[in-house]
Amino acid sequence: MRFIQVMAVLSFFVTFAAPLGSGGAADAAVTDGGASPAAALPAAASAASAPLSASPAPPVKGPPLRMQVDILLLNVGRLDTGTGTYTMDLYLTFRCDRPCEPEKFEVANGRIVFQQKQEDFPTYKVYRLQAALTIGMDLRRYPFDRHALSLVMEDNVRDITELVYVADPQHSFTDPDLQVAGWQLTPGIAVHVEPHYYELFNQSYSHYVASVEIRRPLLAALVKGLMKKKKKKGRFMDIDSV
Repeated sequence: MRFIQVMAVLSFFVTFAAPLGSGGAADAAVTDGGASPAAALPAAASAASAPLSASPAPPVKGPPLRMQVDILLLNVGRLDTGTGTYTMDLYLTFRCDRPCEPEKFEVANGRIVFQQKQEDFPTYKVYRLQAALTIGMDLRRYPFDRHALSLVMEDNVRDITELVYVADPQHSFTDPDLQVAGWQLTPGIAVHVEPHYYELFNQSYSHYVASVEIRRPLLAALVKGLMKKKKKKGRFMDIDSV
């Protein structure tokens, strides 16, 4: 009888105690695997409070592109001293310190009416250019006035932090047959580069400037000067005779 009672107790233990033990193991597995919702809440809160990663730093700019400019001025025409307008026909060459595309240039004191690329190498370009230009003309010293007729060029996209022109006086020429009708042309062409600041955009651009000087022929200036003095004298005589 005692044996039967022992066997009944063992049977009860096997039937009910074993599932309880396996349930505990399952809970432990859930806890260890991290799938328990209660365990996931602290992890989510920790992730939410973590600082956002910093945005990537902007790329560091290298030195500006250096572009040496040479010019051959072929013609100056349609000069009007009353409006300060004239035209220029010329060749421009660009020599860059790395592969470049200079064709986004524009004329700051006028507009380009014809442009053609004639040589195209990675660091060397040649353009034929015709431009309608304007400049302020001071006529107060007439007929002994002199004027600088200029071409002012700048890039229309890249400011001075990205592109800098370099003037090359040794390779800047005027055509031997260049004439300006009614004017005497000073030999040679002056070239220089200067920064030009645009206050509206808070940016500076590299300006390439090429100019030739014209003056009235000496004999014509003397004749006009004498005529001007005679006209003034005659006016004074008329006033005195009244």
